[in-house]
Amino acid sequence: MKNKEYWHKRFTELENQNTNKTAKYYENLERQFKNANKKIEAELLTWYRRFAINNNITLAEAKRILNSIANVGWISGGHSAGYVPVFAIGANAQLFQGRIDNTEIPEKIAEAAGYKH
Repeated sequence: MKNKEYWHKRFTELENQNTNKTAKYYENLERQFKNANKKIEAELLTWYRRFAINNNITLAEAKRILNSIANVGWISGGHSAGYVPVFAIGANAQLFQGRIDNTEIPEKIAEAAGYKH
């Protein structure tokens, strides 16, 4: 086997190993996120229910009141649509150069990790 062929084969093997390692890491991270999210949602529901019972109001009203007090919600009315700096270093960092829409970031991460659409 020629030197060039060897290094091409070796690089491909390492790239495949890293892709598999990244995929496993991502799956684990996603599973942990989903589990944590379920626990948080369950705790929040407990708080909402307790507040509703203690104040003799509906669950929906309790959520509205507590979210208002905590200043939590999906609609703020004050969204600036301003740019937020995003920095990347390492392999494929060039994918994050310039101004990009925030909805493109997950796609850029997937592309950098070698995932296919």
